[in-house]
Amino acid sequence: MRFLLLAFLLVGSLAQAADRQLVDLMYLPNAGTLYGETAFNFEGTEYNINKAETQVTTHNTILSQELGFGLTDALYLGVQYEHQLAGEAKTKGGDSVDTLGARNPTLKATFRVMDQASATYNLDVRAAYSPDLFDREGSDNDEEFTAARGGAAYKVGARLGQKNGTSHWNFELNLTMLGEAETKFDSDEKGTQDASFDIEVAYAFQENMLPWLDFRGHAGITRVGGYDTESLSGGTDDSEVDPNWVADVGVKFLASPINDTLVVYAAMGGFWSKGYDIETAGDKDEVRDFKGWKGSVGALYQF
Repeated sequence: MRFLLLAFLLVGSLAQAADRQLVDLMYLPNAGTLYGETAFNFEGTEYNINKAETQVTTHNTILSQELGFGLTDALYLGVQYEHQLAGEAKTKGGDSVDTLGARNPTLKATFRVMDQASATYNLDVRAAYSPDLFDREGSDNDEEFTAARGGAAYKVGARLGQKNGTSHWNFELNLTMLGEAETKFDSDEKGTQDASFDIEVAYAFQENMLPWLDFRGHAGITRVGGYDTESLSGGTDDSEVDPNWVADVGVKFLASPINDTLVVYAAMGGFWSKGYDIETAGDKDEVRDFKGWKGSVGALYQF
């Protein structure tokens, strides 16, 4: 095992790093560089449940903090923490559900297989792991939940891209596995959600507009896996959610007030799904006209 680790680090130490800038689309910290990102993320969704003739809206505000280190020119290790500052799901003319608190942290690794210093393209392989550290807890009246999933999550992916002067592009392929999750209620009742798999394909590009300003755009499509939920105390709220497809697009403006040390950004985007079928306690229904928006403001920095 130690031999494999040493060999892995040796490969990384031999990799040559191309001219890397903090604002780059496929930025990867050089060896010995401390990297960070702080962001406030906002998102909302709206969808209709057909037979129930119900419209549901959600709004979330999340603080995100990532810190990491370039172990070699080819290997980055980092950790990300998210805290949900506000979250609400509301049924039109009905009750609302609040979701607040800490989410599970995420451990991240990126390994650069090819670099433009010695190859035509940049190629990264990436992995992430979110351990099940925080319980997902809910009130018996379903009016308040903690933000943690109640289960672990795993992600692997790859991205291939190129930087040509001030123009950048890349393709991404990501596979996410959400492990079985558990929710604990005040009355000691528990519910579980089955494991599920998501797969995403995305394209992004970036253009320099001014010496201090860059524009970035992206588009992607994700197959969101279906899952079952079950009450462990014999409740009647067992449900089944079918897989569905979600398309998303977005733009981001990045300003560099301190060249290659600090980048501040603002982003916005939207996502849509034709909908999917659901079944609760044997009663089948449809989620339709699913759409959402997202935005963020944040900063990237390196030392």
